[in-house]
Amino acid sequence: CLTANAVATYNPPVKITSYSFPVGNTVPTGGETRNFTINGVEGADWSLNITSSGISAPFNANGTLDSSGIFVVPVTFPSVAAYTTYTVTLTGDLANTFCTTAPYSPCLTGQPSVFTLVQPVSTTLGFAFTSVNSNITPDAASTITLTPGQNLPQPLQVIVTGSSTNILTVDSIPAVSDWTNQGGIVPNNYVFNVNSCDFVVNNSTVPSLITATLSVQINTIGTLNTQSTLDLDQHVSDGGAWLATLCNGSDQYYVSDADGWSGGTNQSILGSLVNVPYAQNNIVQIKNSATGEKLCVTINSFASGETPTYYIDEGFQNQVSTFATCTICNNQNQ
Repeated sequence: CLTANAVATYNPPVKITSYSFPVGNTVPTGGETRNFTINGVEGADWSLNITSSGISAPFNANGTLDSSGIFVVPVTFPSVAAYTTYTVTLTGDLANTFCTTAPYSPCLTGQPSVFTLVQPVSTTLGFAFTSVNSNITPDAASTITLTPGQNLPQPLQVIVTGSSTNILTVDSIPAVSDWTNQGGIVPNNYVFNVNSCDFVVNNSTVPSLITATLSVQINTIGTLNTQSTLDLDQHVSDGGAWLATLCNGSDQYYVSDADGWSGGTNQSILGSLVNVPYAQNNIVQIKNSATGEKLCVTINSFASGETPTYYIDEGFQNQVSTFATCTICNNQNQ
C-alpha cells in the first residue's frame, strides 16, 4: 500500500511590494544622482514617471522584475537656477499596501505611490529706498540671502542707506507699514514683517546721509527673490536754505544750498553750484542778483522750509569757492 504526503506550496502574488529611495525630500541645488530601487515578485510590471516644475524633461522608465525581485533605476537630478518641485509616480502591479489615491501621505498601510521632492535655490530678501528726487541717491539694496527649508534666524537687523547732495528736511517719520510687500501678499515671495524702523537723516556730513535700521521677522522663506522699498519722497524733502551771518556783522541772510552764480561774463549765470560741497562754518561770498553787491558771510546752519534770497558767487570760470578768513573774502571784493 502506497502512502502519498502532500506538501503545501506558496505562490506569492505577482506584485511590486515596496521601493527604496534616499531619505529626505530635498535635492541639492547642484543636482545629484539617486537610485530608485523597486522590490517585488518576479514578473511584476512597474513604471516610474518623474515630472518637474522647471525646465527638466520628464523622466520615464518601465520594466518587469526578474527572478532577483529587484530593479535599480538611477535617477539624475540636474543643477537648477530656480526653485524646482518634482512629482514622483510609481505605477504598475502595485500591492494593495500602497496608497494610490490622494492625498497619498501619510500612508498608514505602506508607501505612497506618488510623492514630491523639492530642489531649493538660495533667494534674497532686499530692502532699499526709492526716490524720484534727482538730489537723493538711494544706495544698493541691503539683502538677506536664505535657502527655503533652512532654520530662520530671528530677529534680523537690516541697515538701509542713501544720501543727498542737498540738506534734507524730515517731513514725517516712516511707519513700519510704509515698507512694501510685507505679509506675503505675492505668492512664493517671502512672508515677513518689519517690526521696527529707526530712521535718521544726518545733515552734518557731506553728502547728507539717510539711514534706516530695521528689525525684520521672516516667517517663510520665499522661493522667489523679494524686495521691500520705502519711498523717501513721502518723508523727506530738500527745501530750505543756509542761514548765514555777515562777516564782522550781525545781519543774516538765507542762502541757497543748491544754486549759485557761476561761470559766464561778470558771473551772471544762476545755476547749480559747481564747487560743492559747502558746509557749516564755511566763509563764502554771496549776492542776490547778477549785478548785486557781493557780501562775505559765514554759513551757520540749515533752515528747513526757508526760501533763499541770496546765492553763493563762485566767480568767473568758477574759480571762487570758500575763503580761509573773512578778511581774505572782504579783500577779494575790494
